[in-house]
Amino acid sequence: MRIALSAFVAVLALSASSAVLAADTPPPTVQPVSVQQGQPLICHYYYHQGMVIGRPDCRTADQWKHRQIDDQRFLREFQLRTLAAGD
Repeated sequence: MRIALSAFVAVLALSASSAVLAADTPPPTVQPVSVQQGQPLICHYYYHQGMVIGRPDCRTADQWKHRQIDDQRFLREFQLRTLAAGD
């Protein structure tokens, strides 16, 4: 009987905590200092393995474009380095 009662209490506690985590309210976003007034922010939420709540990454459209160009440049250089190392 104690085992059944303990299991019931554990299930009840887990369901209550999952209901709190499943709230639909997004976490508050912090506006970067470098953003000027009038530029809309575009937020992407990143979820890493084991995370329940995503981490917001908010930038302007220009910042996202520069990040895309930098990522493409890094990937191209990485591919060229690994190709040269294979010779």
